Amino acid sequence: MFLYNMDDVDKLSLLFDKVIKRVAKLKRNDSNFKHEKVWEKIKKILKPLDKYKMDGWKNIRKDIKESILDLPEYYYDDNGKRKITPEHFLMEQLRIPERQDPTLKEIIHIAFNAGLYKGSKKIDKEKNNMDDIRTYIRKEEIKKLADLLDDDIINGILGII
Repeated sequence: MFLYNMDDVDKLSLLFDKVIKRVAKLKRNDSNFKHEKVWEKIKKILKPLDKYKMDGWKNIRKDIKESILDLPEYYYDDNGKRKITPEHFLMEQLRIPERQDPTLKEIIHIAFNAGLYKGSKKIDKEKNNMDDIRTYIRKEEIKKLADLLDDDIINGILGII
């Protein structure tokens, strides 16, 4: 078992944080980490739960959004090939709530992008709490989504990363 005697809020919050930490470590240790393939595997585990949606996302302050979206997202390497900057992953943390339904899969997708950002930048803490689950959803929603988690789902995700 993954967790013992934990309430549901802690279970989802801990999974969110573990995804960030493990993905950051993978990215730090391998700059060519094939994150798209890994995310596809995690997405497959969570897809059946997409029918369960939260009431909605929390709003992120406009000044925080603007400061992030003003960062460079792409650059061109010496061969003229377009590459993403680490800030792309931070921007994705804003875009997911704007473009996707509020599901458990998308919450974990935010954590996955936070891990990619932290691993790329080699930092431990993001500014503006962009690596905190409570930035995106309310405590009641964390509880509602945590009720969907079982050990198979948690272990399946953590077994991939």
